Amino acid sequence: MSKFTELHVCIQAPPLEVFYHKTVGKSDKEVKEPCRMADSLHNALKVDLQRARESYVLDVSSAQFGYFQPVIPWSVYKETRIRVNEENEFFKFGFIKDYVKRCDKDWLGDFEEGSTADLFCKIQWRAAERLLIETMKWEKEQKITVKDMLQLPEKAFEIKRKELVEHIDARLKTFLENRSRKIGGRYGSVNNSRKRSTPNM
Repeated sequence: MSKFTELHVCIQAPPLEVFYHKTVGKSDKEVKEPCRMADSLHNALKVDLQRARESYVLDVSSAQFGYFQPVIPWSVYKETRIRVNEENEFFKFGFIKDYVKRCDKDWLGDFEEGSTADLFCKIQWRAAERLLIETMKWEKEQKITVKDMLQLPEKAFEIKRKELVEHIDARLKTFLENRSRKIGGRYGSVNNSRKRSTPNM
């Protein structure tokens, strides 16, 4: 039986450097500071194959750092991608999902205190939940599952794929617009310099 471990680690010397700007300070003294994505903790999944006695890492978002092999041996990942840092953590499978669900109990959370990470978690959880719901709705309306769609001839598949993407795109835009209005209604205009939702990226 395989064992899964969630990695929460710092990336070392990535081939591709990505920066975002974080707003710091208050009111009219706010400034934007450049921050390296590699300085933020990164999530990946370690898989231990018990029978083969081998371990691999599944890192589906590694391309943002210039690594285009999402599956590599754990020994290589540990030596070439992880920066030794006391913040590195390893969790049982399901920990991050449970954390996001706990954050979601209060959608806005401690918004004014700058809990941007929690806000991102809430947005991701809600968006993923909406993605699943809308995909299932589409399957019911079209009387075809995504699994069966993958078996269609290429031209028929492309038509259905386009319909599904457009369906989800429209529903997610509506979802995000509704959430933006909710945030604005509770805290006033999102352009108010005293309030902030997410860092400029």
